[in-house]
Amino acid sequence: MYWSMSSATKYPKQAAELINFLENDPQVSKIFLNERGVTANTNNMEADSKLGGTTVATQDQFMKQVEKVSSPTPLDPPAGSNVTTILQTIGEEVTYGKLTPSQAADQFTTQANQVLSQNS
Repeated sequence: MYWSMSSATKYPKQAAELINFLENDPQVSKIFLNERGVTANTNNMEADSKLGGTTVATQDQFMKQVEKVSSPTPLDPPAGSNVTTILQTIGEEVTYGKLTPSQAADQFTTQANQVLSQNS
C-alpha cells in the first residue's frame, strides 16, 4: 500500500504517526494481512505468512522473488518536472522553423513560469 499525506496538512506529526501505525504496527498487519498489498515491513510479513495461510504465504514468497529481479519505482516527479517536455517541444518548433530562437525563448519562459506557479 502506498500511504501518503498532504504537504499542506495542519497535522503533519499526527499524519506521519498514522502512516507509521498503518505500515508498522503488528496488530494492524494481522488485521489487513495482504488485503492492502504485501507489507513492506519484513517482521510483519513473516508473522503474516504464518497467520494468513497458504494464500498469504504464496503472495509473500512471490514478492520475495520479484524483489530479486526488480528495482524500486521512482517517486512522483517533482513540481515543474514537465518543464523539460515544454523545452523539448519548443526546441522542435525551432528546428522545423516554426519559431525563431527569440520567439522560442519568450514562449518557453512564459510556459515554464505558468507550470512552476501552478505547482508552488
